[in-house]
Amino acid sequence: MNNSHLNNFFVLTFALTAFLLGFLIGKLPLVGVISQKEQPQALNQNPELFLPPLPDEIFSVSGEIKAIENNVISLEIVSLTERFVFAVAPKMETRKITVAKDAKITKFDPFILPEIDKKTGEMKPFKQEVIKFSDLKIGDRITATAKENIKTKMEFEAAEIQLQILPELPELPA
Repeated sequence: MNNSHLNNFFVLTFALTAFLLGFLIGKLPLVGVISQKEQPQALNQNPELFLPPLPDEIFSVSGEIKAIENNVISLEIVSLTERFVFAVAPKMETRKITVAKDAKITKFDPFILPEIDKKTGEMKPFKQEVIKFSDLKIGDRITATAKENIKTKMEFEAAEIQLQILPELPELPA
C-alpha cells in the first residue's frame, strides 16, 4: 500500500469509528434529562430549585375588579402566599380593598409611548391620567398599592389605585 491509500484507510477507519461511537452514545439513557411531559411535575416537586423565594413583604396587588360597594373594591388576584404550580391554574384569592379618600387614582395606558425630552434626550415617564373612583367598573384590571405589608391581609386600605388599560384579545375558537 502506498501512502495515499494508507492515509485514506486511516481517515475512513476514523470516520467509521467516530460514527459508530456517536450512534452508540446517542442510544444511552441520559442521566438527569427528563421528557417534556415530566418537566412540569419535576418543577412542581422542587420549585425552590428553579424559582426565587416568595417575598417577605408585598405592598401592591394586581387583579380584576369583581365588585364595588361604596369605597370598597373586591379584587380577584393570584395567591400571594402559595407558590405558582406549573401546568396548573393558579390559586385565586379575593381581597377587599378600601380606597382612602385621598387615594391617588390614575389610568395607565402602556400603548401611549413616553415622550423624549428634546433638550436632554431623556425619556419622560409614561403619562398617567388622574381619574375618579366612579370611573372604575367591574371587570377592570387594577393595581392597588398600600402603605403597609399586605402579603397576608385579606382587607387593606389602598393609598393608590392604577387602572390598567389592556388590549382587547380576540375570542378563541372553541
